[in-house]
Amino acid sequence: MRVIPAREGARNVFVHLDVEYAVKDGRSLRLLILQPSVDWSTATPEDIAAEQFPLIVYIQGSGWREQQRGAAVDPLTAFAHRGYVIAIVEYRPSSVARFPAQIADAQTATRWLLQQSAAFHIDPARVAIWGDSSGGHTALMCAVAGGDRTLTDEPDSDPLPISACVDFYGPTALDLMDSQPSGMEHNGPGSPETDLLGVETLDQAPGLVRRADPRTHLGTGRRLPAFFIAHGSKDRAVPFHQSVLMYEALRAAGHTAELVQVQGAGHGGPTFWTPELLDLVEHFLADHLAPDRRPT
Repeated sequence: MRVIPAREGARNVFVHLDVEYAVKDGRSLRLLILQPSVDWSTATPEDIAAEQFPLIVYIQGSGWREQQRGAAVDPLTAFAHRGYVIAIVEYRPSSVARFPAQIADAQTATRWLLQQSAAFHIDPARVAIWGDSSGGHTALMCAVAGGDRTLTDEPDSDPLPISACVDFYGPTALDLMDSQPSGMEHNGPGSPETDLLGVETLDQAPGLVRRADPRTHLGTGRRLPAFFIAHGSKDRAVPFHQSVLMYEALRAAGHTAELVQVQGAGHGGPTFWTPELLDLVEHFLADHLAPDRRPT
């Protein structure tokens, strides 16, 4: 017989599958929630009940089409072990609802999670939003939306208390996607961008294109969350220049922003889930997820 000591203080991550947060357009919208907790076999019930964790609302990229919400479950579960409740959001795809439905859904999901904060051990004063690709765009739009009633399905609700936004290689200016080297046409019929806006070409709807650009909503005189942007230098789906545009606009408007170029990386993949990059994300979140940093 071998005897080994119990590892006291270790965390478990409990996965809540298919948690419905809303029904829109006749479609059930669900969350996949990764909830950390201390080891129930060594902790007291009082310790478990008292735990609260920051919330990360995560939007999985999909070209605004049908999502595969499990695409990043493995690395996100590992990140949840660091002490974050992570809720992966299902939004209505562009085939069901056009822009800004995806932003509205992410906001609805966040409000629902905050209402259920006790059930999932969420600290409602520490909220971040994170997304990749089209999910990065959705995260950016939620972070800058403020009290814009045209971007939400709950126009009478208060703005979300988002303190930090993490954008992995998300689009910014849809009409400039083709101005940089790309492996696809973004302005033509059937592209993710034109499908999102419900047009044949982006030239047909300059007002919609501008409204879908998060830089349009930076505003003045109000505090925004802090932003962490990471993008691959060889991305041929969403050109790296898109993140440069967002970063420069944020800094010019006086907002807190960091930009990380992942040298040699393409559009997503395991290189964005390395310990080195995730350590940078965690340091950023730890710095900004505090009650006194809440945006106003």
